[in-house]
Parts: sequence; structure tokens; C-alpha cells
Amino acid sequence: MTVSAGQAGELYYLVQAADAEAPDADRIQSEGLKTEAAAGSNRLALTGLSRDAMKVYMVLKTENDGVSAVCSADIPTSVMLGDLNEDGEVDITDVVQLLDRVAAGEAVELSIGDMNGDGEVDITDVVQLLDQVAAGEK
Repeated sequence: MTVSAGQAGELYYLVQAADAEAPDADRIQSEGLKTEAAAGSNRLALTGLSRDAMKVYMVLKTENDGVSAVCSADIPTSVMLGDLNEDGEVDITDVVQLLDRVAAGEAVELSIGDMNGDGEVDITDVVQLLDQVAAGEK
């Protein structure tokens, strides 16, 4: 994630569920992570994200100990193509689950199961997912 700072200082940030109560500046500084920020563009490596919608809250503490207002940014939900069991990995269990669901005629979300992008989920998607897993691709 790229953020812009008006001046150099320490950037504190806290990532939490989007529906959690918004933290104040003190909580962000005490519970969040800290990185040095330059005036201008800064890159944050956000880790520990879940598949659920999240939000990052930030404050900038300047060299003269001034603290900015709390800023926030939404981190949308993420969907991994082929991750049918939603465990964050695409592996043989996903192939089996896709095969079972296609064979049973169950609906599968296109964003997860339409491996070839043709607008439907069918046996060709199972084969493509199997090929992807066998090749070790994610």
C-alpha cells in the first residue's frame, strides 16, 4: 500500500476488521506498527491480512512530536481464484471440492471457480485447476 505524507516522521498504522470500532491516535500508536516515513510517497507492507474486509488506520508523528489526525483506508475482501475451501492455499483439496461440486451440479461462484474465464464453471475448469496444482502454480 502506498501512502503520502506531508512531512517526515514516524508513521504508525493498525490493521483491523472493517467492522471493528475505529481506533483513536493513542491506540494506533500503542498497538500498531511503526515505520519511518519520508515527506512524499511511502510504501507500507501490510501483513496478516485475512480474506475479510479490513481497514488500515494511520497517524503520523512528526519530528516535533505533533500527531496528525487519524486517516484510514479500506482494504477490500480478497478472493483467490481456485481456492474453493477458502484456506488461503490452492491445492489438491480445492480440485477435489471443485470436481465434487461440478459433478453434483452445485453452483460455484465464478470469482472462485471459473478458471478459464469463460463465464461458467464446468469440468474444463476442474481440469485447468488440476493442471495448475500439478504444476505447482498458485
